[in-house]
Amino acid sequence: MKDETADQPVGIPVGAPAGIPTTSGPYGLRIISRRKARFIQSRKGVGVTFMKTKMDDTNRAIIQQLSSDGRKAFSAISEELGITENTVRTRVSKLVADKTMQITSLVNPEAIPGSQVVFMGVKLSTLDLERKAKEFLKLRGVINVVVVTGRYDLIVQVLLCEEEGLSLLDFFKKELDNIAEVSEVETFVVYQSHNYWIPYIL
Repeated sequence: MKDETADQPVGIPVGAPAGIPTTSGPYGLRIISRRKARFIQSRKGVGVTFMKTKMDDTNRAIIQQLSSDGRKAFSAISEELGITENTVRTRVSKLVADKTMQITSLVNPEAIPGSQVVFMGVKLSTLDLERKAKEFLKLRGVINVVVVTGRYDLIVQVLLCEEEGLSLLDFFKKELDNIAEVSEVETFVVYQSHNYWIPYIL
C-alpha cells in the first residue's frame, strides 16, 4: 500500500547525516521529504565527505589560479602568490588526491557540431538512490548525477551528439532502457548556454 505521507516535508535537525541536499527551514531544520528522510536513516554514513583538505587562504588562492588556467605553471603560481613552487605542487597534489579539486579539459558544447546537452529529472520506485545514481553514471553520454530534493530523486546531465551516434532517442532506447526502477523521466533540453563548459565524454 502506498504511503501517502512519503513526499510530505519533514524537518531533520542540522548536523544529521549528510549526503542528501536539503533546503533551509525554520528553527534550524533542514527540510526534506519523508521518503528521503527514511533513505537517510536507512543509509547512515552514505554521504562521502570529499573535503578532507583544510581550505585555507593558500588553497583557495591556488584553486582560483587553476580555475582560470588549468595549465598554469606552478612556478608562475608561486611567484604570484608569494609562496614556494614546492608548496604549490604539494598543495595541488593533496587537493587532487582528496578529491577536493580536479584538473581536466572542458569544452563549449555549442562549439561542437551536432552536440546537445540535456538535463533529466528522474523519479525512482526505490529508495536506494546511491545505487541508482551509480548505475546512471555508467550510461554512455552521462556527465554527472546528483541526488536532489523536490519532485525528482535524481538530476542527470547528459551530453548527446548525433554525429557520435547518440541522439536523445538513442539514449532512451539504448541506454536508459537498461535502468530498472525508473518510474518517471522529464527532459530539459539546453537550447542556449552562457559560460557553460563540460567534459567531452563521448
